[in-house]
Amino acid sequence: MARRSSTGAIVALIAVLLGLWWARSTQSSSTSSSPTAKDLIRGKNNTVLFLTTETHGLCNVHVATAFALAQRHPGTSVNYASFPALAKRIARTSALAAASRTDPQIEDNGSPLITFHALSGASYRDVVTNSTAYSGMSLIHGPGLAGAEGLCRVMDIGINGWQVDDHIAQYHSARAIMDAVDPSIVVVDVLLGPAYAAVRDARRAYAVLSPNTITGHTPAVQPLHTMLWKYSLIASGIPYPMKTPKQLLINLIYTYKMIRCAIAKASQDAQKLSVLQAAGLQSIVDVTAMYDPAAPFITQTLPGAHVDLLVVPDNFVMVGPVNLAGVEELLLVNDGAATLPPLLEWVRRGPTMLINMGSMYEFREPELRVMAAAIDVVLREVPGVQVLWKAKLAKDVVGPESRYFRDDEGLLASLCQEGQQNGRVKVEKWLEVEPPTLVLEENVVAYVHHGGAGAFNDALGAGIPHVVLPMWADLYDYATLVEYLDIGLWGCPETSPVWEVECLSSAFVEVLSGRGNETSSRGSIRRANAARFGEQAKKQVGRDVAAQEIARLASL
Repeated sequence: MARRSSTGAIVALIAVLLGLWWARSTQSSSTSSSPTAKDLIRGKNNTVLFLTTETHGLCNVHVATAFALAQRHPGTSVNYASFPALAKRIARTSALAAASRTDPQIEDNGSPLITFHALSGASYRDVVTNSTAYSGMSLIHGPGLAGAEGLCRVMDIGINGWQVDDHIAQYHSARAIMDAVDPSIVVVDVLLGPAYAAVRDARRAYAVLSPNTITGHTPAVQPLHTMLWKYSLIASGIPYPMKTPKQLLINLIYTYKMIRCAIAKASQDAQKLSVLQAAGLQSIVDVTAMYDPAAPFITQTLPGAHVDLLVVPDNFVMVGPVNLAGVEELLLVNDGAATLPPLLEWVRRGPTMLINMGSMYEFREPELRVMAAAIDVVLREVPGVQVLWKAKLAKDVVGPESRYFRDDEGLLASLCQEGQQNGRVKVEKWLEVEPPTLVLEENVVAYVHHGGAGAFNDALGAGIPHVVLPMWADLYDYATLVEYLDIGLWGCPETSPVWEVECLSSAFVEVLSGRGNETSSRGSIRRANAARFGEQAKKQVGRDVAAQEIARLASL
């Protein structure tokens, strides 16, 4: 048996090495062209075009940077292309930029500071949530070996998941917008696959702006051997650094499985490409070619808030958290508002734990009941703390047999009844104040979130500890990252993505420890570590740094 196991491990090792060699070799012969800098087309000077998805978790960094460009760089023409669902948000962001300009020398001609352009075809959310094969909840999978098939499914949906007609429509509309705007620099979202390919095919000068950490974008440039012993793959759930032979073996097998998945996905993309080329498209950006070493790459990574990297590519710029934190409050001050939004008034009553599972996750009744029971434990064991819970509900949150069928308000009122009645719990389907602004409130002492890049960086910038409840893909990487940095906890790691009351409440109570005169050494250390990152982040505003870099690129 031992010989068979060791033989299997050797076979897996050989397969992994061959797979890694294949992945790297395909980067140089990708189905998508990557022109050299001297061949790139630069259009009108000081003209920027953002090309992004419309989902909040992916485009928040782009929207915030567009705001900063419009607010602080009046000589730059700012254009934003996305799906129609984002149009109102861009209009509001443009108005916010105009209202918050502090330079009296800037003239207002009445035109929007950010010009919106609509992409054609199905949106990213449509692709993910309304696929004929999968529902939105199908994104959810476990970490590591148990979740490998689920991650492969997510890759299938989330990377070039558009049907052929929608792919073609998005590609051509992106090229038409680029021709009309003629930007000197295009700022792209790498998950907007057809538009990303259109940018490369048009040989436009471009930069990538990403919400994710530098770690997630640079595994291919690290020394090959580190993939076997230092860095685990996305969603492995293995702590960094790997320490035990068991972890190394699991990572080896997991890497082998994911390489097989990537090869299968590349084969599917190649088949799709032949159809697209027949329709006049030139290329497709597959999973092996999303990173372009020749393009400037701006990430909201805060230096030091990532795992140790042996190689940091020269084209990366780390700017720290990029969001619209404080913008709403800034406008209230400028407008001389006499009253704060009710939500801010409520938060300012006392120490608050914020629970926000992002824009993609939708609660169903079983998860609502588990979360509510865990909150009830917090109310009993942590005196003086209140809980603000954003609970976005699924359309089928309950079945027709439930007393709360088509009664969302009644369902929400049934959660944490005593806590809601005595004012210590507030349950909202949507937050009237954006989370980046909320977490800056001194009274917000902990943030429970899904592990999205935006939520992670919001908490990082605010200097407060996290509880991460990951459910898919790189959300698991943020769960292991908060524990590596010792600034938070992975809630329910043994049962993820499923929650149980005991492990959930235990994580909540633990993350709330170490405040004031409390003597919890672990909680105090964790809170101090988080505070140090917060102080570092406050030294510069990430959106302003990103905007400055893009303005520089636009003026070359």
